[in-house]
Amino acid sequence: MQLDHVLTQLERAQLIRPAGETEYIFKHTLTQETVYEALLKTSRREIHRRVAQTIEDLFADRLDEFAAALAQHYAEAGDDTKTLAYSLRAGDVAARVYANLEAIMHYDRALELVERNADALSVAARQELFLKRGRAFELCGHYDAALANYIEMLVYADKHHQPAMELAALLARATLHATPTPLQNLGLGRNLLAQALARARALKDRAAESKTLWNLMLAEYFAGHQAQAVAYGEQALAIARELDLREQMAFVLNDIARNYAAIGRLPEAEAALTEARQLWQEIGNLPMLADNLASAADHAASFGNYAHALALAEEAYRISQSIGNVWNQAYSRWVMGDVYLEQGEFDQAIIALNETMDLGEQAGFVVAAWVSRLLLALFYGRIGMPSRGIALLEPKTQWVRTVDVPFKALGFGVLGYLYLLMGDPARAEQFIAEAKAEANLDDLVNFARILLALTEGELALSRQDYARVVELMYSLLDKYRTTKLRLFKCDVMLLAAQGLRAQGHLDAAYAMLSQARDEAQTVGNRRTLWRILADLAEIEDIRGNREQAQALRAQVREIVEYLAARTPAELRPAFLSLPKVRQCLSN
Repeated sequence: MQLDHVLTQLERAQLIRPAGETEYIFKHTLTQETVYEALLKTSRREIHRRVAQTIEDLFADRLDEFAAALAQHYAEAGDDTKTLAYSLRAGDVAARVYANLEAIMHYDRALELVERNADALSVAARQELFLKRGRAFELCGHYDAALANYIEMLVYADKHHQPAMELAALLARATLHATPTPLQNLGLGRNLLAQALARARALKDRAAESKTLWNLMLAEYFAGHQAQAVAYGEQALAIARELDLREQMAFVLNDIARNYAAIGRLPEAEAALTEARQLWQEIGNLPMLADNLASAADHAASFGNYAHALALAEEAYRISQSIGNVWNQAYSRWVMGDVYLEQGEFDQAIIALNETMDLGEQAGFVVAAWVSRLLLALFYGRIGMPSRGIALLEPKTQWVRTVDVPFKALGFGVLGYLYLLMGDPARAEQFIAEAKAEANLDDLVNFARILLALTEGELALSRQDYARVVELMYSLLDKYRTTKLRLFKCDVMLLAAQGLRAQGHLDAAYAMLSQARDEAQTVGNRRTLWRILADLAEIEDIRGNREQAQALRAQVREIVEYLAARTPAELRPAFLSLPKVRQCLSN
């Protein structure tokens, strides 16, 4: 039966009506289903083929737009060759607009077709298909599915003796284990990467060698070996530049920046982030552009440029939302929450950090989910609610013990601090000891060492071991001078001044507090500034400078009232009940 004849009959029976020159609409869905089921299988196939061919004829210059429909029609028509071509095309179209679940659906269909006809795709095209599907899984946060995809790719490559594909699969799998995903396992990741590096060099595959060295840089960073990470990164970058692999250059630059920052090479860190951002914009890779902006925001916050950090993080968040990239939504909101805390915008910080916890767990972004939880727990402790902070962290303690990232030590350091505030120094020491066993003491950027030293200092202060307090804080301040980092610097200077004052070194304590005040005012750190001013007022009282003391307390009251107004109502009583807050407000 000819299609034209069928359509004429259906129209005469008033079952369909024209909707343009080449389109018809059924008057009822049930009618459509009944007519379709009544057709012979051969007729259905012919209809789908004719529809697909008509679309190709009419919209030859817009086939990307109709690729998904064409793949479906040709599948129903039984044309595997055309179905495969349009499935691949539809998958790429969906991936370009970050519709990753849709891309996965099309790539799945393409791989099913290739399984039925091994000659349908070249080895190189099949390799590319596996990698595209794996990346789409990763962008959706489906890391187990991504791993299964790469293992399937590895098995195929081994069975068909395809060393290049085997190397690509090995590398893709190693990346999952070397980076902070739920599958992170640095021992396994580094072992796989060592194998990949040997194979890349044996195959003289310089591009794969660069990619492997980049992944080794990531693994060494998360293992806490920043100098070795930089060495790997610079080798990877040199090869990428030599071969003009612009995307690979962007990946390496994006990640080497945090290693440069960790060892105090700030100009190189900033230059790397800037060059990577230009490359991502040129390439049009929006997920990585958002990642770069969030990384730059994190960098700016760590070095005290809060306004710039917020601007970068907001742009990263906007881009991430527009493409549905949950990972970088978590990353950018984490940075915003951190900055809001330092600025004293506690209500906004709590919202941002709670969002980060949810987004981080949704995306499988372990570090964001954990660090946002830590920052919130630390905040609860500082406003007089350490038990609430412990309740937030302890359910996740066993979980974080399995994570091979430097932030594990940070978590134990925060728990130690909270238990100290709870009046349990023995439990605090237990967590400090566990944290010290994990911490990398050379890297301040991940701030594990800083929080750990602050907790040790508070413990020493409670035991009246003032010399130890000063020793710990001065050691950190030496590192601050080397790295130019400003994160938690005010807290370190405040604790150093408290140790000096307790030893009777009033002038030295006053000088340290004055530097701390300048630092806090420069970066806009209200969270610590009021405590610095309160201690300065106490020293002015001791010196008999009542007028100066009162002026300082007036500033303290103004800041405390600002902070209280931005503390959620349910938390405000705890903050206002802090002994130092009560003292400042009563004077």
